[in-house]
Amino acid sequence: MKKISIYSIYSIYSVLFVYFIFAIATLFLWKIKDINNVTGDEPHYLIKANGIIKYRTFDITKPYIEEFKTRKIMKSGLRYLNPGETDSPRHYGIVGPNGIFGIHNIGLPLLLAIPYMLGGVVGAKIFMVFCGAIIIFFGWEFSSFFSKNKRLRFWAIIATGISLPLIAASNQIYPDMLSGLITLVGLYWFFTTYKKRSKIQEILLSTIIAFLPWLHIKFSATCILIILAVTIKIYLESKNSRRVLRIFLITSTSCILLLLYNHYAFGNILGIGNFKKKGIIELGKENIMILLGLLFDQNQGFLLLNPVNLIGILAIGWIYRFNHIFALFWGLVFLSLIIPNALHLGCRYGGTSFSGRFEWGAAVIFIIPTIYGLLIIGKNREKTFRLIIAGGILLQLYFFYQYAIRDISLYNRGAATWIENYSIFYSSIHPWLPMLYNSEWEFKYLPNYTWLALICTLLLIGFIRTNRFYSKASILIISCFVLILVAGLFKGESQMYKIIFRANELPSQAGRIINSTRIAEQYKDSPGLLNFGPYFLLGKGQYEVTLIYSALGSSAKNIGWFDVFNATLNVKISQLPINGTHNTNQALNIKFKIDHSEKNLLEFRTYWNGLSTLKVQYISLRKL
Repeated sequence: MKKISIYSIYSIYSVLFVYFIFAIATLFLWKIKDINNVTGDEPHYLIKANGIIKYRTFDITKPYIEEFKTRKIMKSGLRYLNPGETDSPRHYGIVGPNGIFGIHNIGLPLLLAIPYMLGGVVGAKIFMVFCGAIIIFFGWEFSSFFSKNKRLRFWAIIATGISLPLIAASNQIYPDMLSGLITLVGLYWFFTTYKKRSKIQEILLSTIIAFLPWLHIKFSATCILIILAVTIKIYLESKNSRRVLRIFLITSTSCILLLLYNHYAFGNILGIGNFKKKGIIELGKENIMILLGLLFDQNQGFLLLNPVNLIGILAIGWIYRFNHIFALFWGLVFLSLIIPNALHLGCRYGGTSFSGRFEWGAAVIFIIPTIYGLLIIGKNREKTFRLIIAGGILLQLYFFYQYAIRDISLYNRGAATWIENYSIFYSSIHPWLPMLYNSEWEFKYLPNYTWLALICTLLLIGFIRTNRFYSKASILIISCFVLILVAGLFKGESQMYKIIFRANELPSQAGRIINSTRIAEQYKDSPGLLNFGPYFLLGKGQYEVTLIYSALGSSAKNIGWFDVFNATLNVKISQLPINGTHNTNQALNIKFKIDHSEKNLLEFRTYWNGLSTLKVQYISLRKL
């Protein structure tokens, strides 16, 4: 009988088994608890997918009408975009020459059409989980180029792939993770152009890469980079112009089809043209903040969502010495994925989605230098390798316990969030970690600079490291951590404990906006919530919220109420009546106390009964 070696467990099948345990467990734990359901843009991708497979149309009219009636996808119902109007597909699309077409890109709905038909929302999410498994597979393939030791490769993939953001992101209905997967395939193609491939295989690879702009226009640069690099490398290696022409032909055909769809749907080959709108793409200090935040913010950055990736920073220089052409190409592709997201201020950090969504694509391909670095360390310093792997796995198990078992929210914290309420996982040590979410003060926050110094130091060491330089490098790294410790104790100026929510910035069910004021007039507007939200996360403490408003009539005339509402617990904390003010501005103050440190998403709601004119200027919140 053949003896089975213990090392036979170190295979791609074992890695995938571990991945599916965590990914599927996360998906169904959230499903059972009815949390982290589709939100933000997710329902719109699924509604379009339903329209494609059920109604055989890209026009969103029929699938949205179905969703309004059934609420199969969004149980709470789609919110109105215009107060007082009835449900209408026009709220969620553009009226083009051939119907109403959704503003969300068509690529992801095309992929989700069949999975949604077979299994509904869960079927679509399981499809996304399987896409995550393909990322793991290609990570394993890349590791084979760096080492033949399956044991080291196994633990390197576990530490990099079976972690955040992939496990949580793998069941979210967004194109970002898929962009990372397709880019990873493109990098693999570039690395292995020397392999003999059939025409069908190259056609398939070309089609996959050409699909990137279908997912989102912001991935166009990545698509162009990959196609140009692959074709140039193929031509230099084989001088086969037919292969190059075939790749260009497939890519061009895909682009033409996308342009034709845009023209058919919107009457514009470039689509809806939101990139031209003021505030969608801007250049300024907030872009720098977001770019750095996607790297190392404690909630948004992939370096701290999985600190093992810090090895990847160090290994960029190592992989450059291993294959400098591939390293340079990888760097350009990495920047093409992350920079457009830093420019996209119209959906800052991904809007109503999980923290870090805008770095998911870049995080996927960052597994390449991280895996390489871990394997180099494992080959030369196995004790250090074991320590890094053990620490990384234990940290990810702790994260898994927090978001899958304890249900800590992974959703984005807004720019107005107070510092002590910002951290998702690192609340006990948050003063020592970078925070890049409010451009008004983030450049005054000392830990941001110390962590930037650490990352730059690691990058530099990776490029200039020699055996004699190793001890000096260790001193530099230790010095950076000392600076981080000091910065946490003397972090400098922080956020003021007062926040103002403008009336025109808050969601509403009634009234109209005039400049920054929301107004509701008797006989013109229907009664309802003049404002609600902002679903603000508050920790334990005492607070005061103030409504600045004016209303016609005397102080004896009641025209509504103002309250503080815990949306998480579905509990009204406090409420005061709103009376007339003879049309002069007046402040209505509510003091309240939060006794629990977690799960406090608060609303400050203004209800108008329709009996007089009411104007809301703003709502302020301060900590006492």
